[in-house]
Amino acid sequence: KKYFKKLILWNKLSPVLLNNFSTNQLNLNFSEESVEEFKKQRDRLRIHSLSLIHQVREINLLLTNNNLLGIFLKGVPLAFFEYQDISIRPMLDIDLLMHEKDIYIFYDQLLQNGYAHEKNITYDRKSLAEFINISHQLPQLYKNNISLELHHRVTDKKIFEICPLKDSILKRNKTKNFMNFSIHVPHEEDMLLHQITKLYSYPEFKLGLLSLFDFLTLEKNYNFDLINLLNSIKNKKLKKNTILTLSLFSLILPSSHKLMEVRNKFFNQNDEPILRFSFKRIYELPSSSFLHNSYSFYLIQNKNLRGFLSLFIRKIFPSKVRIKYKYGEKAASKNYIFMFYIINFFILLKRYKRDLIVLSIAFLKKNPELENYKSLSEFIRSDK
Repeated sequence: KKYFKKLILWNKLSPVLLNNFSTNQLNLNFSEESVEEFKKQRDRLRIHSLSLIHQVREINLLLTNNNLLGIFLKGVPLAFFEYQDISIRPMLDIDLLMHEKDIYIFYDQLLQNGYAHEKNITYDRKSLAEFINISHQLPQLYKNNISLELHHRVTDKKIFEICPLKDSILKRNKTKNFMNFSIHVPHEEDMLLHQITKLYSYPEFKLGLLSLFDFLTLEKNYNFDLINLLNSIKNKKLKKNTILTLSLFSLILPSSHKLMEVRNKFFNQNDEPILRFSFKRIYELPSSSFLHNSYSFYLIQNKNLRGFLSLFIRKIFPSKVRIKYKYGEKAASKNYIFMFYIINFFILLKRYKRDLIVLSIAFLKKNPELENYKSLSEFIRSDK
């Protein structure tokens, strides 16, 4: 019971759980204290989600007034149109996909309408262009404690050099009405593929059970032909990882004939160990034990000691562009960059000191999980 309580809270599943089971039913399986924690998480997420509605309306009006196309991604279209109630699917922030050329125009409009980066950091046009070259999104903007992420693509460059979903989402978008205003959202097939891609992307198959409920909800609403959908995917890596994820879902939902059909038809049996690693990973929780903690391993992409040290040095001494991305224009200037490298070091140390201890122990005491995670990570990134 303790494990399932942690799993539900970690994956932010309280709204889904409380929507499907009565308090009396939950009390049969959980303590009253646990049920109260579920309710508190649900209420907190519900308040945050409801506060996003005004912000989405405002952003949408800005897009319309400037004749710009912006596609709302992830939580917003799912909560607004796919789940039976907006309070069931948590919306933590607002994600917007735009044509690259339009992002600069809209960025200026957002600044003029009260949006800002943390600590009022500012960026010029040259910096924004640099960020687009290294990341799939610009640094987060905030207003009323709600974050907005402007995307020029929807996949991580570390996995996909060229985004395999962006063009389809922009071309096949749909307009839907919510509370007397219309917004652009992805086509249902693109929405499904995007949620699956987010699940297996870094950190691979962590925080993933909410994505499973997204899949179930979309499948219920649209009854996808999964075989035809997979056959239509041209990008080899996208197809391979989508098959892996749907096969993972078949392990969790063995009664689903459609998922079993996908697994039997497409999944390579030689990759069965990868599937098992994925299954274990999706149910994994952070551990309080230094000796048995495996959650932190994703932080180093399952590298050996040499690779870890190399990554650690790159994190402490990132490129000027990445220092600028994190701390603003001033941080990358000759007069301040050394100071910000020191600041960056202490911020990293404070944030990851526990993980450094866990990883150090892991390197001293051989942990087979590292090799499993390394295999999974390499599989996801491989073009084969």
